[in-house]
Amino acid sequence: MVCSWDTQWGGFYLHRGKTSIRICLGYFAITLVREPLDDIVKDAMLHRSRLHRLDEYIICSGIWFDDGKRYAHQPKNIETGIVVAGRRHHNCYSTLANVTGRTSAHLDYEKVQGFITSRDRFVDRKEAAKIAFKNGQTIKEKKTLFSEDLY
Repeated sequence: MVCSWDTQWGGFYLHRGKTSIRICLGYFAITLVREPLDDIVKDAMLHRSRLHRLDEYIICSGIWFDDGKRYAHQPKNIETGIVVAGRRHHNCYSTLANVTGRTSAHLDYEKVQGFITSRDRFVDRKEAAKIAFKNGQTIKEKKTLFSEDLY
């Protein structure tokens, strides 16, 4: 029996003859699959599911409202202000308006549109575009990322 590590998938394979066991260490689950070696290679080439990645990837849209105050449970690179997450950026603005009763136009502090990553970081649209392209979340390399580019 031979064991090999696959950095692209973030898992390892146990090979014995023409049959292999693939053990993928994912973000949400660990799966065991037993199938012929040729099928494993085809599967790895066709499906790069984010559950099997160890690299940082984009999770959702976010807007950072920096009012200079400290808040708990913010992305690890945000020292002051609050990040509101949503499917799209307009959802973030709607959430803020629903919670505070004020629209973003009535806020006196800085606003940065960006994204939240799998590594608990808030990144601006430019850095998000690089991360998304690197991990196959976008087909073409872009200068700035929009949520519509992802889903």
